[in-house]
Amino acid sequence: MIRNSLAALLLALLFAHGLRAQELQLDALGAFELVFQPARPVQNYPGQQVAAAVTYRQGEAFIVPSPGRVQQIAYLVEPGAAVRQGQPFAVLRGPEMHHFEMAYDSSRALLAGAERRYQANKGLYERKAISESQWLEISEKYYALSLEHEHMRHFFELVEEGDNDPDALTLT
Repeated sequence: MIRNSLAALLLALLFAHGLRAQELQLDALGAFELVFQPARPVQNYPGQQVAAAVTYRQGEAFIVPSPGRVQQIAYLVEPGAAVRQGQPFAVLRGPEMHHFEMAYDSSRALLAGAERRYQANKGLYERKAISESQWLEISEKYYALSLEHEHMRHFFELVEEGDNDPDALTLT
């Protein structure tokens, strides 16, 4: 058994020695030159044809993911127009706008409570004072609420401050 293993090892070493990389002088490669082609616009691209048309639909040039269904959107700028940072570009209207704001406020409060519970129990879990299943439930709840709040926060970063109309949100 040992004899066969030694023979296999010797053969593997001999085989590996024959496969080592060869050294090559850089001058032996010749004079390679790196050349770039300038980019220029084209009207078409030679490739497989696709049954599609590139266009936009009126009122859909701005894509704003919202936390719920919006009934009305009044755009304040033309589709495709340039806007400055902080410039109002759309007003969302409908009775659910008030609910969006309430959901955002409640997500902030729920996250704060979940974070306090998470921090309070983290030490207990590290000292093995609570079970892994309890810790898993606490941490899953915290991370789920954190993700939900982040989605809401990203949306409300676009909402103009000081809008007192409960049925409308102005996006900037």
